[in-house]
Amino acid sequence: MTCGFLNSAGTDLDSLFLVNNSNAGALGFQTSAAQDLGNRFATGSLGYSVGYRNSANTDIGTLRGNSSAPVFSAYNATMNNLYNSGKTQCYHGSGEDQYSHAQRYMRGYIYVTGSCSGYGSSAPTWQVCICHYHTEGGYTHHYRLAVVADSTAQVTPSPCLDLNPDRLAANTEGPWITVKNNASGASRSMNIAFGLYSNDGRGGNSYGECIRVYQRFYNSYGTTSWVSNSFNLGS
Repeated sequence: MTCGFLNSAGTDLDSLFLVNNSNAGALGFQTSAAQDLGNRFATGSLGYSVGYRNSANTDIGTLRGNSSAPVFSAYNATMNNLYNSGKTQCYHGSGEDQYSHAQRYMRGYIYVTGSCSGYGSSAPTWQVCICHYHTEGGYTHHYRLAVVADSTAQVTPSPCLDLNPDRLAANTEGPWITVKNNASGASRSMNIAFGLYSNDGRGGNSYGECIRVYQRFYNSYGTTSWVSNSFNLGS
């Protein structure tokens, strides 16, 4: 692209600034299409002069820059090799202290992809998180969620038979687990192997177990919104 304004070296300013049509405010220099350069280039600063000054005598190289917060261009996630053990009745203790619950194991892996644009010279970082929720409205159940980044292996979490198991109310997300937060680049993909153990604590309720994957891109200028994909793992 060219805007028609050249610096002293003959370089069009479109090659120096990030063109993101940000409507950041007029600077007093208009292209042949009547677009002000202040609304053409990203907010920020190049850190050096380009030879054009606004009405306040400030070079526009310190008023507009070549980087911006990333924006999503595409994202997706797909479930693979989903396994659901179904319910198994379990008993613990004996006599008057005996109790039962219906437990189940679920596992598989999720292939996650994301891409972004609009960030200019400030490379974005990809962050991916995963969490668990269920849809049975009458009970706060016990669960364990284990994940392995960049893997398609089978993951089997330990059952929650300790005195302080993780508990989760219906339609409430469990704590997010960050599985990736150091991947630089505008187009990324990964596999997340997961294993989920849950029990209803009272022997037979049926409820929907779900996994939700969140992702975003961010850099020093800002972040995309979080986007997500959800998967029903069965009862």
